[in-house]
Formats: sequence, structure tokens, C-alpha cells
Amino acid sequence: MNSGYIVFCYANCNFLVPLEQFHIILNPDEILEKIGFDEASIDDVYFGNKLINVINLSSYLNSEPRKINSSSRLLVGEFSGQLVGFWVDNVTEIINVENKKLKLIDLIKENVFLKKIKIEGQDYSVINLNNIIKENIKFENHTH
Repeated sequence: MNSGYIVFCYANCNFLVPLEQFHIILNPDEILEKIGFDEASIDDVYFGNKLINVINLSSYLNSEPRKINSSSRLLVGEFSGQLVGFWVDNVTEIINVENKKLKLIDLIKENVFLKKIKIEGQDYSVINLNNIIKENIKFENHTH
């Protein structure tokens, strides 16, 4: 079975997130007033009439907040009916990988949302964004 991933760079490291979690990749030109800001100063963004809750990755990855520039991208997904986004330095590619080719290298204990994997000789960090989102976003109770 294959899985799709978005490969992105953040603070000079390569990361993967499942493509199924993030179906929108916004260019900061689409939300012009954000260029030049740093990610820690942006709590939310409007895209059209949609509110996107923005989570600051630097606090989870122990890095300095990143400046938003023309190569930055906002990865946006829908979680429990709310749009959530993360600024990344750039999106490198979108890949399709056979699941059996994903090799776990290390599960970083102090950061339960982060693990290291190897795909065909290339190392990546995988962020469990669901854990970060649950910690940051207060979801409304939806009844079905």
C-alpha cells in the first residue's frame, strides 16, 4: 500500500506530513500582509471568509520563530471541522511511498509527536500533528 506525503523544510530540516491531513498549501502572496512577520506573531489567518487557526511550530521544534517570506508556505488541514495551519520554510515535493519502504530510525521520547524515519536512504522527521493540534485548538463539540 502507498501513502502520500508532503515534504517540507523547516529550520534546515526535512519533515514529512501525510498528504491526507493537509489538503491546502497556501502561498503567502495569497495572504499578502503576512510576509515579513514571524510565525510566532500570527495566531490566525483568513483565506476568503475561512478562518485558519495557525500553530507555531518553532515552540515544538525548539527553534527561533521563522520569518515569513515568499518561499514560505502555510500547510492547511481540516481537523474536527476547523481549519488549522502551520507555516513552513518551503515545500520541497509531494511524494508517494510504499509503506514497507518507511523505516523507523528513532522515536524521540521527549517529543512524542516527533519520530525519525528513513526512506530509500534519506532521513526525515515526521511530526504527529494531531497531538500538537489537540493541545492547541479547542474544538467545538459537534453532534451528528
